[in-house]
Amino acid sequence: MFSLENFYKKYTLQRPLNWTIEHFALLVEFFPAVLVLNSDGVFDKKEAKYLDKLIENIGHFLEDEGFSLTKIKTLKNEFKAEFLYLGNNIPAWKTHFLTALVEYLNLHPEQKIHISDAISLFAEVSDGVSEMETEAIDFLKDYLRLEV
Repeated sequence: MFSLENFYKKYTLQRPLNWTIEHFALLVEFFPAVLVLNSDGVFDKKEAKYLDKLIENIGHFLEDEGFSLTKIKTLKNEFKAEFLYLGNNIPAWKTHFLTALVEYLNLHPEQKIHISDAISLFAEVSDGVSEMETEAIDFLKDYLRLEV
C-alpha cells in the first residue's frame, strides 16, 4: 500500500516542505490539475489563469481553516511553487502522485468532488479545451473513477 503519509515522507526528502499532511493531501488532490495544465506542453495565458484560480480556491480552503492572512499568502505561494515544479517534472512524479491519490480516494471517496471540480474549473476558464487536454481529462476520469 502506498499511503499518503509514506508518499509525503518520500516527496519531502526531495522537496522539503513544512506542511501538515492535510496540506500535502491538497497537493495530491490537485495534482490531476497539473497534468491537465501541462498536457499540451505549453504553459500559456489560459493555463496561468487556471493556476491562479486554483491557487485562489486553495486560499479559500485555508481561510476556512482559520489561518492568518500572512500564513495563507505564504502557503499559496508555496502551493504555486510546487505546482510549477511538478509541471516541469511530471515524468518523475506522475506515477507516484496518481498511485497515492488512488489509495487516498479509496479511503476518502468524498474527496473525488474536489478533483472533479478542479477539472471542471479548467474547462470554465478556457476559451477552448485542446485535444490533448481532453485526453488528459478523460484519462483522469477513468483512472480515478471520477464523475465530471
